[in-house]
Amino acid sequence: MKSRASQGALRLIAILVVGVVIGAVPALYLYGQNGTMGAQVTSNESQISALEGQLETQATSVSSLNARLAANAATVSALKAALARNLTEILSLDNQLSTLETELGANISELASIQGRIASLEAAVSSDNSTITSLNSQLTALSNLRTILQGQVDELGAQVLNLTSIVGLGQFTHWLNITLVFTGGEGLANAQQVSLPAPSYAGYFRAELVSNSSINFLGASWNAYGINYSQLWTLGSMGDVFFPVMPSPDNLTLVVGTAGNAVVSVSVDYYY
Repeated sequence: MKSRASQGALRLIAILVVGVVIGAVPALYLYGQNGTMGAQVTSNESQISALEGQLETQATSVSSLNARLAANAATVSALKAALARNLTEILSLDNQLSTLETELGANISELASIQGRIASLEAAVSSDNSTITSLNSQLTALSNLRTILQGQVDELGAQVLNLTSIVGLGQFTHWLNITLVFTGGEGLANAQQVSLPAPSYAGYFRAELVSNSSINFLGASWNAYGINYSQLWTLGSMGDVFFPVMPSPDNLTLVVGTAGNAVVSVSVDYYY
C-alpha cells in the first residue's frame, strides 16, 4: 500500500513539473523566442523522462525499503514476542531461584542443626565409650578380685572344714611306727623310751602294741600349759591305749617295756 502511494505522489509531482514547463511555452512564444522553444521542449521532455526514470528507481527503492521495513517489523514483532516470553521465563526462573535460595537457606540451617546434633551424639558416644572402657576395666578388676576372693573363700572353706574336723577330732594322721627288741631283764627296768614329734593341735593318740611276750607295758607322758601328763598301761601280747595331747607339748614320750626277751612293735596314730 505504501509503495503505490509513493508512486502516485511521484507521478503527480512529474505532471505538475510538466504543467509548469508547458505553461511557460506560450509566454516564451509571446516574447518571440520561437526558435528555441522546440529545443527547450525537447530538453524538458528529456529531463521529465529522466526524472520519471529516477522516480521509478526511487519508487522501486522505496518499495524495497518498505518491504524490508515490513520484514524487519515482523522480525521485531517476533523478537518482542520472544523477548516477552523470555522475560516471563526469566521471571519464572527468578521466582524459582528465589524459592530455591529460601529452601537452600532452610536446608543449610537444618544441616547446621543436624551437624550440631551429630557432634553432640559423637561426644556422647565418646563419653559412653570412655565409660564403657572404665566399666570394663572395673569389671576386669572385680573379676580378678572375685577370683582372688573365691580362692580365699575356697581356702577358708577348706580351713573351716579342716578346723571343723579338728574340733570334732575327725582328722587322722599316722604318727609313728617302731619295732623294739628287748633282751634280758623284765618290767620297767628294761623299758625303752621313744620320743614322739609334737602335734600342732589338741587331740589324742592311739597306740597299738603287738609283742611275742604275754606281759607288756606302755606309758605316755608330756608337759604343756602347766599340765604334767603321765600314764602307764599293762597289756598282753596285743592291745591298744588312748591318751590325750595338747598343742605343741614338751617331752612327748612313749615308754615301752616287756617281760624277758621279746620283740615289740608299736604303731601310733594321731587324731585331731
